[in-house]
Parts: sequence; C-alpha cells; structure tokens
Amino acid sequence: MVLLRMLKIKAEFMRRCPMSRSVWKSTLSVILSVVMVATLTPGLAYAQQDNSADQESAYEPTVQADADEAVAQADANQSAAQAVASNSWYSQAETGWLTSPGTYQVSTASQLASIAVKLSEGESLSGYTFILINDINLDQFNASGEPLVWETTTRCSFAGVIDGQGFGIYGMNAIAGRACLFGKAENAAFYNLEISGTLASDVAAAFAGSAINSTFQDCINAATITGKSATGLVGGLVGYAQRCSFFGCQNAGRITGPARAAGGIVGEAVGCEFEACFNEQSIQGSLRSGGIIGTMALSAGVSGRTTLWQCANQAAVAAEEFAGGLIGVALAQTTLGQSYNYGSVEGGSYTYNGAAYAGGIAGYVAKSESTIMVEDCFNAGSAWAVASGSASHAFAGGIFGGSGSRFTIERTYNTGNAHATQAQRCADGAFVGYVSRSFQSSERDCYWLEGVANRANGTSVITVPTAQVIAPSELRTIVARLGYAFAYSAYQNGAPELCWTTNTAELRYLPANGTAVLARVAIQAGATVSGADIAKLYSGEDPVRYEDGRALRFLGWSTSATGQAGASIGSASGVIYVYPVFEQPAPVVKPTGEWVASDGRWWFRHNNGSYTRSAWEYINGAWYHFDGDGWMQTGWLKLGSTWYYLKPSGAMAEGWQLVSGVWYYLTPSDGAMRTGWLHLGNTWYYLRSSGAMATGWQKVGTEWYYLNTNGAMAEGWKRVNGTWYYLQPTDGAMKTGWLLLGGTWYYLRSSGAMVTGWQKIGGIWYYFNGSGELREELIEG
Repeated sequence: MVLLRMLKIKAEFMRRCPMSRSVWKSTLSVILSVVMVATLTPGLAYAQQDNSADQESAYEPTVQADADEAVAQADANQSAAQAVASNSWYSQAETGWLTSPGTYQVSTASQLASIAVKLSEGESLSGYTFILINDINLDQFNASGEPLVWETTTRCSFAGVIDGQGFGIYGMNAIAGRACLFGKAENAAFYNLEISGTLASDVAAAFAGSAINSTFQDCINAATITGKSATGLVGGLVGYAQRCSFFGCQNAGRITGPARAAGGIVGEAVGCEFEACFNEQSIQGSLRSGGIIGTMALSAGVSGRTTLWQCANQAAVAAEEFAGGLIGVALAQTTLGQSYNYGSVEGGSYTYNGAAYAGGIAGYVAKSESTIMVEDCFNAGSAWAVASGSASHAFAGGIFGGSGSRFTIERTYNTGNAHATQAQRCADGAFVGYVSRSFQSSERDCYWLEGVANRANGTSVITVPTAQVIAPSELRTIVARLGYAFAYSAYQNGAPELCWTTNTAELRYLPANGTAVLARVAIQAGATVSGADIAKLYSGEDPVRYEDGRALRFLGWSTSATGQAGASIGSASGVIYVYPVFEQPAPVVKPTGEWVASDGRWWFRHNNGSYTRSAWEYINGAWYHFDGDGWMQTGWLKLGSTWYYLKPSGAMAEGWQLVSGVWYYLTPSDGAMRTGWLHLGNTWYYLRSSGAMATGWQKVGTEWYYLNTNGAMAEGWKRVNGTWYYLQPTDGAMKTGWLLLGGTWYYLRSSGAMVTGWQKIGGIWYYFNGSGELREELIEG
C-alpha cells in the first residue's frame, strides 16, 4: 500500500482535546444561531494615525453564504433533488451500502462517492465511522471516456468520522461549488488521511469548505488548490474553520489565489487550536496569506482565542496586502509558542492608497484591547513589504509587519531581513515594523541579528524591554539566554534550534562541590562545541572555591573533573557534565604576631612591632580591616563604592549574613555586599539598593515579582493573602491577562489576581470556576 508521507516535524505530539463549551439556553441559542463573522481589515492603519480617525473596515465573510451561484443554490435548495451530471462521481456511487450508523470499511471510489450522496440527501452521517483499507483513486473516467469530477454539497454537514489509517484519496478533481472532499463538516473527525488532486473554486480546500467543532489529526493536503474569487477562501485542509483542532497536519500542495484569504492549513479561522502543523508549499495570490492561517476572524458567540504550538512554515508566502510566515492577519487573542518560519514573506500593494504588510510570524495583528503572546519562536525568512501607489504605505517586521494591539514577545529571535520599500510611507524593524496606536508592549529576552534591519522596531513602536541586537559571532550562544526550549546548533555559525525539531544532548554545569546543578543547556545531538562556546553558554554567576580561607580564581570549564579549562566537546550525546576549573592556590604567608586589646579596642602587633593601617590583613583564616590608626574595625564598612560587613569579631563576613534582623549577601570571594538580582544554585533572590534581601511583592523595572519569606523568587502559581497569582517560571515576572496552561485558560487582572466567576473581558462574558479555569464564554451581540 502507499503509506501516508512522513511529516517533516520531528516530534511526538501531545494529543489534547479542544476546550469544552456548554450549550446555552434556548433563547440565547436563537440569537447566536445567526452567525455573523466580522474580519478586521487594517489596510488603512497608517491613515488612522494621520487623520486621527478609525478607518478600519469590516465585512461579512462569504463562507457561510457563498457568493458563487451554484453553491448558494445548493445551500438554499434543501428539499429539491440535485441534478447528477454524467461525469460526476455521484453517478458512480454504490447504492444500498450505508444502511445504519456503525463502522464501515471503504475500499473503492464508489463507496466514497456514496458518502457524498448521503450528504446531498440531507443525512449528516452522525454515528458513522469510515475506515480506509487501501488507497482510493478518483482519477478515473466514466463509460463515455469523460474524466469523473468530484462534487460536494452544502445541504448537510458531514458529522461522521473518517480514519485513513495512513492511506490516501488521490486524483480528486473538483472545480465547482466548494472544491473539497465535503462542502461542510460539523462535529466531525478526520484522522491519518492524505488527499491529492486538483481543486479550483471560490471556496477550495482538500477536506472541507467549512468546518465547525471538528478535529483533524495527522492529515495532509497534497492537492494543488486554486481560488477563483477575490471574496473566496482557500486552505490546505479547510477553507473556514470555527472551534476546530488541528494536530500534526501538513500542507504539501501549492495554494494560489485569487481569494480573500489563503492559508497552508486554514484560509480563515475562528477560535481554533493548531499543534504540530506544517506548511512546505508556496501560498500566494490572496489578499491575506499565511503559512498556517490566512486570516483570523471574530464570530458572534465564538471566542477568537487561538493557539499555535510547535507549528512551522518553510515555503514562500505572498499576498496583495497582508502576508505572514504563519498568519496573514492575527487576532490579539492568540498565543504562539515554539513555532518558526523559514520562508520568504512578501506583501505587495499596487493601488493608489493601498497598504502592504509583511511579517515573519504574522503580517498584521488586528486592533483589539487584548494582547497577543509570542513565546519561544524564531523567524529566519525575509519579510518584504512593497507598495507602489502614490499614497500607499508599506510595513515590514521580522516578527509582525504591523499591529493594532499590544503584544508580548518573549525568548524569540529573528535572523531574517525586514524591509519596506517604494511606498509613500515606509516603516520596518527587525521585530515589529509599525503600530497603529500608542501603547507599550514588551520584547523580553529577544534578539535580532545585526544587519537584517536598521533598528529593532519601527519608530512608532514602544517596547519595554526591547529586542537586543547581536553580532553574528554571538548567534550560536544566545541559546543560554533564550531558555530551555532552544538547543545549541550543530551547524557552524548556526542559530539555535527548537528542541522539539531535533534530537538533543544536555550540558550540565556543576559547582565546585559537584552536587547541585547550576545550569542546564540543550545541545543538538552530534554538535561539536568549542571550549569558548562552553564558557559562553553558561550565564550564571561564576562558581567559588576556597583554599585556606581564600577564594581561588575561577579559570573556566572542563568536561572532566580533573581536566583543564577550555576543553571542547567532539560529538554531543546524552548528558555531559561540565566542571569548574580554578587556579592552583599559592602558598599562604601567615603573619606572625599577637592581638592586643586597649580600652575595649583591638589591634594586631607583628613580631617586629609594626601594625597594619588603612588596609586588609589575612589573619588565621579570616580577613580583617584596620583603620588609619591601626584599630580593627567592625560593622558596616564602605571602601570606595563597595560596602562590607565586619563581624563583632572583626572577621569579614561572607555569604548570607543576618544584621539587625535583615538578611544581606556578601560575595564569598571578596566580601562585597551584593545588590540587585542574585542567582544561587537554582534560586533567584533580589537585594534592594541597601543590600537588604527583599521579601513579598517587589517591583523591578516595569515588572512585579514575589519573593518568598526566605527570599527565594516565586515561580508558577502563588497564593498571597487568599488570592492566586501566576509568576512566569522563566523569569518570575507576574503574569497579567490571558494565561494558557496545559490546555486550560485562566485570566489574571492587571493586578495579577486570578479571576473566578463571571467576568466581562473585552466585550465578552466568560465564566471561570473556583480554580480559575475557563468554563463558559459568550460574546454579547
């Protein structure tokens, strides 16, 4: 048999069920049954700023009421018999095969056609499961020698289950109505199936023209898909998807317009979940194009929240207005994690006052009061925005071409060029090219490669903190700052790899005593790591070792407990321990003499009668400081800009020291009082400008942190005075807004407090249970 082609994404993907949603009361259901989808068109974003007026337009989608006459007629004609053309697969359907709900094995094209016929007769096939036991070939002819054409219906939505078992449906020829396997799908499931052929229509997609509450797992489109209308929708798997889940899906077929939106997986999406989805073919010719999603939309009664996790695009994406490596036009209620783009992205507009947006991750983020989140992602494809009209605008960014919403980008990097050109007004940046509203966003632990753009962001963009520029020589070692989602690359001068895309080894840095691990860094299996890079991959504080009471100078790291600093790793595999190397201790010349007390004070008299003044002296395993008259000093001592603490015995304090009920940290190597962030072992502490260890809530820069009573920075969920807060595990910063954990959504107020019960957020009512988990949602119409 012909096996389903292997996905290029190298990981075992978690299978999560989509978030459950309750059925509302009948009166409310009547209101919400009329679906009104409004997509945001930010084409005049720049003009908004100039004219101080909101010029964003909205329009009805054409998926639910297709403009094509034949499809519209099929939707309306619920009772009339459908005419069957002699070259339609309908005429070849096997009769009397489907008698009642149950499981059916599909082995012929005629049996597949009988499923389509049942839908055209108004049967949803709920309760039916269809299992392919071999490949199905639709590239056949009727008795008159005419090529057989696959036709669909929009009279009834498919509600069954199809399991391809790794087989495929090949040679599908669909060029009218909705060019897809099924016109509509609702509460359906598709597994392990590949479809190929030629599909061309206003609404064209391999699996379904539109899908609601449906699941697609390990499904592949290998068909060539062509749109035929500037108001239509085309997608690799689905034209329009609402509350659907896509796991391990792939597009391997070329997609072209004209179309309103085109995406490698979905043309237009409302509140969907995408995990381990991949595009490997070019997408072009539509107004909005994305490697995974062409555009996102808002629909009455449906949350716009969408997640993309471990998704990727490796092909060119082009659009007449909005082009994005993963998403053409995104909503702010979106979280993207551990995803990347390698393909070139181009947005081009050639009208008098048109606008072109191009972004490595998303072309544009639609205007909203919510915040879009990007975590652990990267872009390596070029983003070009070109607009030639005399009053046109062009915006390009390595992450977003433009945004009408706040954004939070964390642990993300860009190595792709970002340029906007030819338009009357241009703006570009290595991360974000343009924002249409004045607000503050953030780019935390983010980096961009020197030379790919002139600046981190366009001049209208305000971010705190802002992505940092790095030289090519630093590219390999930023993995230590990006975090454990990334791995050191095996390729020379290569950028960090996402761990889920490759096999990895692990560096573990040990302290002087060889017990607790100081840091862990992922390494791509087989990588050669130089001694210099081993040193750069460690971003913590230098380990400390003492000999005869003196701190030894740290020389570097070794892959052997008895080796020399600077040793390299030939071919990384498994767990590799890295050991600190210190200088050899020099012989200690111990002073000879005796302590002398006078009037309650002490001084040290050497055997020759001399004594130390205004200096340090090492005596019997401890450091002491003497004033200008030679008296031993105690308590706090400031030398230059550095503070020290001398115990009542006069000995210099090192490490943690409790003084008048307050904890301080004195650097073990030299006794200097520490301030700011302190990393010891696996724990972070914060020391105020006075040196005092902070506890409780602490604002550092623009972020809030919570320090436990022992001073340790809190991470994850933390209950404070009866209220739950979430501190990000990566850096401890207090989280606000939407939070997605393990497939469950939570919402945290601007104070960080987790909400429960009914909450109105951005015009939408949500219900959160006592644990803060989202359970219900309702958009007011």
